[in-house]
Amino acid sequence: MAELSEKAVYLCGCRGKVSQALPMDAVCRFLEARQPGLRVIVGDNFCEPRTLSALVAQHGLEPLVVGACSQLKTKLHFWEEPDRADIDPYSIGTVDVTRGLP
Repeated sequence: MAELSEKAVYLCGCRGKVSQALPMDAVCRFLEARQPGLRVIVGDNFCEPRTLSALVAQHGLEPLVVGACSQLKTKLHFWEEPDRADIDPYSIGTVDVTRGLP
């Protein structure tokens, strides 16, 4: 199992739905302060094929939790073929960060 320093929380801006409603920089700082050593990485359009995988490859940090819209879990393409995935879909927590947003 990877150390916490090798993992990250990935947050999706959800095409502006999250990034316009929440101060993403402040959310990152809050999460990193609550768990020293944890990295928080912000991206966008995680529902698009390979977007999250590319972001993970770029940063070299395994997802611990992915925060995005409620559509994320059904649209993460690595769930469809877990044996061919770059990311282990069974070890990732997903959080709907759009719940309660206007």
